[in-house]
Amino acid sequence: MKQFEMFQMRRIKAVAEQLYEKKGGFKRWELVRISGIRKDYENKLNAFIDEIVVVYNC
Repeated sequence: MKQFEMFQMRRIKAVAEQLYEKKGGFKRWELVRISGIRKDYENKLNAFIDEIVVVYNC
């Protein structure tokens, strides 16, 4: 895994934690949009993003 992808994963997780604290839950599109993930990297990180959404919205 590339360093840049690892950074984006950390950023996604940090934004997920913030959204969870603020709202108690969030939608996938909100996480991607606020994280600032570009479409090409969103496609590469689909499984990770889906996992984070499930973990924080249970």
